[in-house]
Parts: sequence; C-alpha cells; structure tokens
Amino acid sequence: MMWRILPFLAGNLLLAMPLLAQEPSVAEIQDLSTRNADFATRLYRAIASTTDDNVLFSPFTMSLGLAALMSGAKGSTREQLLKGLSLNDQEPLRIPELFQSVRDSVTKTGFVDQAIGIFPRQQFQVDSTYKDVVETKYGGKVQGLDYGDWATKDTVNQFAKIYTREKVKEVVNTIDTQSQMMLITATFFQENWRCNCQDSCWSNRIPYRRFCQAWESVRSSRRVLTSLASVVKQA
Repeated sequence: MMWRILPFLAGNLLLAMPLLAQEPSVAEIQDLSTRNADFATRLYRAIASTTDDNVLFSPFTMSLGLAALMSGAKGSTREQLLKGLSLNDQEPLRIPELFQSVRDSVTKTGFVDQAIGIFPRQQFQVDSTYKDVVETKYGGKVQGLDYGDWATKDTVNQFAKIYTREKVKEVVNTIDTQSQMMLITATFFQENWRCNCQDSCWSNRIPYRRFCQAWESVRSSRRVLTSLASVVKQA
C-alpha cells in the first residue's frame, strides 16, 4: 500500500527524538488495541464508501506505518497524524515502545510478517536517530530514492516483494518525478485453516461462505490499495 507524502512532512523527518524505554504495561497495550480498533473502523468505513468491491487490508500495518511517520514529524503534521490514529491524547515519545511491543507479539508466531518502507527523496538528510526508531521500534526501513530515475520503482517493488515473500511483486508501475516521499506498508499472513474454502464444512454456514466468496474475489484480483492518503484524510 502506497502513500505519497507532501514535502513538509519529508522535511520534518530531520527531527531527532529521545525515547521512553520503559516496558509497556498490559493496560497500555489494551488501550492501544482499542484505539487501533477505532482507527480500523473509521478506515473501513472510508474505504467502503468509495467502492463496491471487496477489500482486504491490515489496519495494524497501516497504523504502524502512519505512527512511524508521526515519530518523525512535529507541529500540526504530528497532531493530525495522532488524531487520525486516535492517539491524540497520548505521549508521542511513548508510542514507538507501544507499537514495538504489539508488533513483536504479532510477528513472533511466524505467521505474520510486516514491513514499513519510508522512502524520502534522496536530497533530504534523515536524522540517524529517527532511522533507528523506524528500524527498531516499527520494524521498518528508511532509504533515500532518486525520484527522477524510473528504475526507482524497481527498488520499491523489490522491498514489497521481499517482505511479502514474493506474494506482492508490484506496488508501483510508474514513478511520479515530483514525489517527495513514499510510505509503503506490506503484510504477509499465512495460516492453516481448519476448513479451506473448497471444503463442504463451509457450505451450511452462510457467513463463512460469504467470507470465502469475498476472499476469492480479493485473492484473484490481486489488487493493491493505492488511495491511502485520501482515505485516511476522510477518516
């Protein structure tokens, strides 16, 4: 999933930030989960209002990417990101620790891989402290790109390909030379279902049958959501 970011946000990524390293409490993690559920609900409603197609997305991966941007922003940009994520009354310096704790819990099973790619125009000098936060807390990557070079799309697509175990091989097919930054989020999920969608055990369960129909529709279309910027703004 791709989001082209405005220049002022790219500039704000120069911000260095100290960390609050105290281990998150159970109450804090539960609170973050509740807030992320609110974000997911608003995001789903916004997406559903723009299409009649079936859609499949990972709210936590999206919030992980937006939170990573928030950690490098300041002023009104930070406030807008916090509000969009339902985190506007949280201490910004505490948020990376909370997301790291949840991310570690999700990925340690081996069934889910998540990746955040922040690709600013290579002329921007990103603070090394911020890079470390993105890598260690959000499990992401920060890399400067030359948006005047059409081969840049191959770098972005390779990133998505690696982190989805080659399930998503292309997230961009062209590069806007005016881009200042791109945010790429990738999720790979694999699990063994008790019944797959071809088994008869689903046949008499209407909700599950509808799920299978929706899943097959999304899987066969192999669509990648590319309108995250407008969707989040609406949410």
